Amino acid sequence: RCLEKSIEKRFANGTQLANAIEAFLRSEGVEFDLADEHAADRTEKRGVVSAPPAETLARINLVISDGARPPAPTVLASTIVPVPMPPPKVIALSWGLPKTGTNFNADGYPAEVIHTKTGIEMVYIPAGTFMMGQDVGGLAYEKPRHQVRLTRAFYLAKYETTNRVYKKWRPGHSSMDFEGHTLDGDDQPVVRVTWTDATAYCQANDLRLPTEAEWEYSARGGTTTVYPWGDDPDSGNGWGNVLGPATKAKLGFDWEFFSFDDGFDVTSPVGRFRANGFGLYDVIGNVWEWCSDWFDAQYYSSSTASVDPHGASSGQYRVLRGGSWFVGPFECRVALRSFSDPSFEDDFSGFRAARDL
Repeated sequence: RCLEKSIEKRFANGTQLANAIEAFLRSEGVEFDLADEHAADRTEKRGVVSAPPAETLARINLVISDGARPPAPTVLASTIVPVPMPPPKVIALSWGLPKTGTNFNADGYPAEVIHTKTGIEMVYIPAGTFMMGQDVGGLAYEKPRHQVRLTRAFYLAKYETTNRVYKKWRPGHSSMDFEGHTLDGDDQPVVRVTWTDATAYCQANDLRLPTEAEWEYSARGGTTTVYPWGDDPDSGNGWGNVLGPATKAKLGFDWEFFSFDDGFDVTSPVGRFRANGFGLYDVIGNVWEWCSDWFDAQYYSSSTASVDPHGASSGQYRVLRGGSWFVGPFECRVALRSFSDPSFEDDFSGFRAARDL
């Protein structure tokens, strides 16, 4: 009754509460005295407790007929046994350490890892399905657009391999310069590396090149558009180091270019632009990236390999992806397939390493 929501249903004051307690105790055979010299002075006001119940109850002196105190209530131990939650699953990788502050996915793999042997930062790429290629506005060997399923997660370098990282393995390498503009800065992506060089580097460091399918899936970062930022090339400002009007004019190029400038005449230090949906930088522009596959112009139209494809079994050229600082919108499309002799090197091509779990 003390807890009734309606004031009308509650005790009007402490005296009414004490009287109710008295009546209850007498019905249980308990004798007592009420020593309350102030009871007569209390004002009966509806809805107002003139004395706290605790004060009134303190004046009730219980006397059990045999003079003994009532027994203490029995406290029953809880029968509910809490079930401890299992600790989060964490996978320890033999080849890398979780980056400080990184998250772990449901399978226990860290979102970002530092590759112990090289210091390369790597990003977890989940297994998944995507649409590969481009039907409208693409080249014949980018068709048909088709569904590909990658059944195994893997790690991919967060950045393109830099001169600093590559020179730890091959100290004598130089990426040189382009018309007086250096390409050899520590944090610029390494160039003048052949497919054979890139493969040798990866094999020596327990890494590998990504397949062409892995590369496109990773570069898309969950998107289905022409570029990671959408379908409009002019909306790509801030997304990558690509050919813009200033570089075109300064270096005298006469081919297609983007409508914006990115602030760099040649390669930029890695990571200066926005990351894609998987947290990868420079997937479009800066340098072309070698993939492990042989290039086959008929592969999309003739192959039935829609699960974990590894490209043609043989060929003359190896695949390059992603465009570079040297090219415009058409060649910077995510679906664009380029290729070159595996022994060829230039000022525009480098690589990004991958690693199995």
